[in-house]
Amino acid sequence: MSTNAETSPPNEEQPLSVGAPLIFGLVLFALIVAAAARVFDGALPVLAAAGVAALFPRRRGWCVRAAIALTAGLLALFLVRAWPLTTELAEGAAGAPPEAPHLLSWIIGLPLAAAVPTSRGHSSKLPLGRRVVIPGDNPTNALAAATGFVSTARDLAHFFAQLDPAAAESVLSAASRHEMVRPQWRYPHTNVERYYGLGVSSGKIAEWAWFGHGGAFQGFASRTAALPNRSLAVSLLINAVEGPADQWIDGILHILAIFAKHGAPNSEIRDWTGRWWTLWGAVDLVPMGETVMAAVPSLPNPFTEASEISVSDKDNGRFTAAAGTARYGENVRRVRRPDGTVGEVWFGGTRLVPEAEAAAELKARYGS
Repeated sequence: MSTNAETSPPNEEQPLSVGAPLIFGLVLFALIVAAAARVFDGALPVLAAAGVAALFPRRRGWCVRAAIALTAGLLALFLVRAWPLTTELAEGAAGAPPEAPHLLSWIIGLPLAAAVPTSRGHSSKLPLGRRVVIPGDNPTNALAAATGFVSTARDLAHFFAQLDPAAAESVLSAASRHEMVRPQWRYPHTNVERYYGLGVSSGKIAEWAWFGHGGAFQGFASRTAALPNRSLAVSLLINAVEGPADQWIDGILHILAIFAKHGAPNSEIRDWTGRWWTLWGAVDLVPMGETVMAAVPSLPNPFTEASEISVSDKDNGRFTAAAGTARYGENVRRVRRPDGTVGEVWFGGTRLVPEAEAAAELKARYGS
């Protein structure tokens, strides 16, 4: 079986297969049932049997579904009984050194130890005109399977990296991971081409295939993306309810992709750097490969339609790639201060200066 998540076409007709992600499904289902048992006390066996009967294909015999239900139920019972022990383990993990991996250290529904540092969430500025702090310690109850984990971005990236079919180490087989992350059903009613896998979403950004997950809870937003066969996973956790997790992850992947395309800058252009300002905002000079990119840091993807500068000597160059309304063909020059450092940059007839100088000029011209 191929382990390349990009090559398998979506399958919109096949019913959900249990064989590949069985272990992962059992553990996840058991966690859900265990959480539900805390909410609906005494209903554990019924929940397990009904849930499995609904989740698994009807072409499988009732005895198989009952056996799976029993296994998940027993695992859930163990988790319910093991919560005090897991609390102790979580407290131990909190005191571990930063390099010690303690992947998703806290199981759903656990009270956090006092020593565990956690962030607080925030509302948007509207409608109050200011942000309010959201403690983020409220019980998640029936939503525990989706919102009951407490983790770090590092541990989330570690977890999703292990779902890559090419990962050297994982709790799942390569075949199971391939079945989880490959595109199975396309998102309906959207102009962005994305797909559902088994418990994950997938798509392409800058021709890079990704799979991952995202979500939100009161005061927080998150998204994680893993890149199959690139040994790379990126996780973004934001403690503000309107945090643009999707746009920022897309921007991060675009940045990584353009650096991968061009490579490290050569020695002649390596010092063509810095953030330079005009009334219209900031421009970042970013050298890579044989060219210098004029990036716009205010955009989610700073390299959207970025102009390219070909450097001819130490302080001069020319725009050799640009959008139709940009500066194609115009000269670029750097002006140095008496101490030899670069003090300003000219794009054609436009002067760009450091932030402090731009701020002082704005204040002098238009007041505070």
